[in-house]
Amino acid sequence: MFFAFRMLRRVISALVLVVVVSIATTAGWVVVTGLREDIAPSDAIVVLGAAQFDGRPSPVLRNRLNRAYALYKAGIAEHIVTVGGSRPGDRFTEATSGRLYLQSRGVARSHIRAIRTGTDTYNSLVAVAAYARSQHWRTITIVSDRCHVARSDAMMSSLGFVVHSAPPTSGPGASITLPYVVRETGGLLQFWLITQRGSSTPS
Repeated sequence: MFFAFRMLRRVISALVLVVVVSIATTAGWVVVTGLREDIAPSDAIVVLGAAQFDGRPSPVLRNRLNRAYALYKAGIAEHIVTVGGSRPGDRFTEATSGRLYLQSRGVARSHIRAIRTGTDTYNSLVAVAAYARSQHWRTITIVSDRCHVARSDAMMSSLGFVVHSAPPTSGPGASITLPYVVRETGGLLQFWLITQRGSSTPS
């Protein structure tokens, strides 16, 4: 009886250790990915959505759009994809607000694709992936907050694309905070353990 109890305690301790190490490793990956400069020529720049106010991007979304604009002007990609739906009562989607903002900065309408569907990161990127395949794109640069790019990269990679990330390096969304890291660590683990296991990677 005592031997069985000791074995059970060892198994529980080992499981706890595995969980702790997994969480710590994932949190480290969230931070490292956010701090990494992974800028390379791509088929398109994808700007993940954030709040907008009647067609005007919030400070976080505007900062992402400005980062995408700088990459576009630097020749990283010829096309920009803005992403994001709307909340009940909104006249504009996040994607449309992003497109209008980029146009106001001088990006040609023909170089911007607004994907107005998706209420969360994964569903938004599934919609992006469907459009990207129709354009025969294989390489994507994702622009989002520093703490958000690890999960976004993992999701887009699982959909069959080569992914680079280029979060803003200053301004709203560029800070790495403990609450944001904790949230994204949980989100990334959930994706790896549940969402990705329950879906198949399209060819």
